[in-house]
Amino acid sequence: MKGILRFQVVNLLCILAICLVFVLPDAVSASNSISEYDLRSKLLREKPNVPHSDKITGHTLVSLNKDWKVGQFNITWPEAQRWIKSLGEGWRSPTRAELKDLFYKGLGLKRQHYKMPSFEDKPSPIGYDSFLAESRSENSAYCFDFTGGYSYSFRSSRRYHGFRAIAVRDKK
Repeated sequence: MKGILRFQVVNLLCILAICLVFVLPDAVSASNSISEYDLRSKLLREKPNVPHSDKITGHTLVSLNKDWKVGQFNITWPEAQRWIKSLGEGWRSPTRAELKDLFYKGLGLKRQHYKMPSFEDKPSPIGYDSFLAESRSENSAYCFDFTGGYSYSFRSSRRYHGFRAIAVRDKK
């Protein structure tokens, strides 16, 4: 009887040791860490660090001689268009070419996945999201992915995780 009990105790201790070595560290680090995505979202909410702010539009990024305003997250194309229209005269959806210029020239970004973009050594108000661009057809539109620096089309009626509205206007 003592042999069986000793064997069970040893097995239990081995299982406990395995849990402590392999399972517990992952669980602790997962619960205590904040994902890069959540950290960026928090920075955007609390400290947008935009280089320009005007009284009419609030926080506005100025780049490439244009005003850029970043809007809602997880938005559909029709919702983005309503938001842009609500901003007033001169605001519109950017073209793919304008978003490409903003990514490469205005913000000086490169195709580097999972690195936070920066603007004048501050956290960017742009981030990694896919920004809605111009309309493609009645049922589709384009977006520009700020993670990889490329554009693609999507069904304009669907809601996609990571899509964000962006508006642009020429500097007055």
